[in-house]
Amino acid sequence: MQMRMIIICNYNVVSPQQTLKAPKMKDTFCEKMILADSLGVRLTYCPECNVVELEIGAISLRLNPDVIQRVANIMMKASLQLDHIEAVKRAMQPNANSSNHSEQGSRLQMAH
Repeated sequence: MQMRMIIICNYNVVSPQQTLKAPKMKDTFCEKMILADSLGVRLTYCPECNVVELEIGAISLRLNPDVIQRVANIMMKASLQLDHIEAVKRAMQPNANSSNHSEQGSRLQMAH
């Protein structure tokens, strides 16, 4: 079941050809869909504006929907790279405690 919320959207997506012009403001109610929400990170989508909003705590990024897949791919690559770095560290420290392993496991669970 998708959750929906109504929020005033005061932005329009600006194309690369319009980068020097200020975006046109609007005062209409949009119905945003919550795509994902977990541990202080939320993704919402406004079909009227065709904008995906990525909220991480107090930071909010408004993105074109086609960018989301690229962001997801690069985040997964970074996560895999961190896993590799942590595995090398553990291999070099024979007396490593189990807390490092549990931290990695929680990060992997958050990715799914």
